[in-house]
Amino acid sequence: MEYVIEANNISKKYDIYPHPFDRVKELISFGRKKYHTELWALKNISFNVKRGESFGFIGSNGAGKSTLLRLISGISKPTKGKITVKGRVSALMELGAGFHHEFTGRDNIYMNCSILGMTKEETDQRMDKIIEFSELGDFIDRPIKIYSTGMFMRLGFSVAINTDPEILLIDEILAVGDEYFQSKCYKKIKEFREQGKTVIFVSHSINAVRGLCDRVMWLDNGKMRRIGDSVRVTEDYLNFQRARIGKSLGLDNQDESGEIPKITRQGTREAEIVKVEFLNEKGEKKDLFKFNETLIVRLHFIAHERVETPNMGVSIWRNDGVLCYGSSSAKDETSLEYIKGEGYLDVIFPECPLMAGEYEISVGIYCPRDLHPYDFHNRLYKLRVASGRRDEGICYIPHRYKYVFKDGRTIEKAAKKFPSYLTK
Repeated sequence: MEYVIEANNISKKYDIYPHPFDRVKELISFGRKKYHTELWALKNISFNVKRGESFGFIGSNGAGKSTLLRLISGISKPTKGKITVKGRVSALMELGAGFHHEFTGRDNIYMNCSILGMTKEETDQRMDKIIEFSELGDFIDRPIKIYSTGMFMRLGFSVAINTDPEILLIDEILAVGDEYFQSKCYKKIKEFREQGKTVIFVSHSINAVRGLCDRVMWLDNGKMRRIGDSVRVTEDYLNFQRARIGKSLGLDNQDESGEIPKITRQGTREAEIVKVEFLNEKGEKKDLFKFNETLIVRLHFIAHERVETPNMGVSIWRNDGVLCYGSSSAKDETSLEYIKGEGYLDVIFPECPLMAGEYEISVGIYCPRDLHPYDFHNRLYKLRVASGRRDEGICYIPHRYKYVFKDGRTIEKAAKKFPSYLTK
């Protein structure tokens, strides 16, 4: 197995001086007196990244994510330990980093490509692609000091992906772009992955991390907290953040051991979910459903005050921790202007395609931007699905078969949703 990044017990220390002149005073004291304090941004971090893998870093602000990217990019060196990186690295990190603000966009492209070891001829060959992807138009020949943050991002990303890197580092910077360009960037990153190249991704967007990364490392205060499958690690991280919110609100769910429990309920309770029911299309309550049967998840709620633009949603988990599906009224753009008093919400899954198995359901009411829950029930409700199907997986995906012969014959057969062994 080939690793393109190997980090062994790396740590990074910064010396913090209260005043700029303190550095000089320490220097002329010849080490007899210290004027600085030590800040360990990273502590004994070890991990490997395979060629072609998409690897993510998550964590709160100040956890050490950007410091780790600087070590991978070669901008900084570890204080302790060793990190080995194989292949050309292109980094998209701080806005404006590596750019000269008095130069034009075109001049900065030449300068950045030169820093990456490319000749002028190589840059000329890529120039049209870089400009075309950035969509900066006439601004490409204007000084970048007049660029907006979004324009900086467009230029930086265009240079990063068009210089033929083997490893692409991306640090949260995509968050400053508009939705159209973000979508364009994510599509390009996926193409980059399909070419067998390596992506290192840092973001506070859990959905983006889950969608782009195979594995994830969760950093906390410079230490590695978890590493592994992106969904499992991000779920632990979300539970941790929910617990922090609960603690700050006087709803402490952490145990004394320091371990992260599965937080079962969190929220400030401006609105509460008082009951959850599963019903079929006839309105009958049940917890055992057949494959393809309509599933209605009913959330009974009470809003103790007027709650503006409540974000209400449901997620379905297999009982082994695999996320099957999750969405909310904010994501689906179906939120009400406000709720007040008692009521219920039906989330209707017509012809629910879940395969046989045992599932756990999460429900929640969040503030409009998902910053904190009013009431969140994490995988509290059990649901079973029965099916005699022979195919495998979490859910049924409609499909068909197409046979093509060299003599020109073509035969197509649609897979039956209810094959004969189910209808007998």
